[in-house]
Amino acid sequence: MITYMPQFHTNSALYGSGLYLVLDDEETKVWYYSVEKLFQLFEEEMSTGKAALDVFQKHRVFDYIASCYDVLHANGRLYIVGDIDKYIARREG
Repeated sequence: MITYMPQFHTNSALYGSGLYLVLDDEETKVWYYSVEKLFQLFEEEMSTGKAALDVFQKHRVFDYIASCYDVLHANGRLYIVGDIDKYIARREG
């Protein structure tokens, strides 16, 4: 039985996914999952990304990043994520 599998915009969606990164990990044993289960996990990961994109667009996070890029780009990932979290919290509250 062949099921419909939607086309993604680029192969980078798959190869850049967290799922792809753990496929080869000895500890996770993800490669034992069925193709259907792997695709389900991939879809879940992509939908989570879509939810994050929706939040970023709703709160104009990309505009915020562009406005203070000179400060943000000089800091580490944890600082940047924390700063964006605070920005979103201020806009929601």
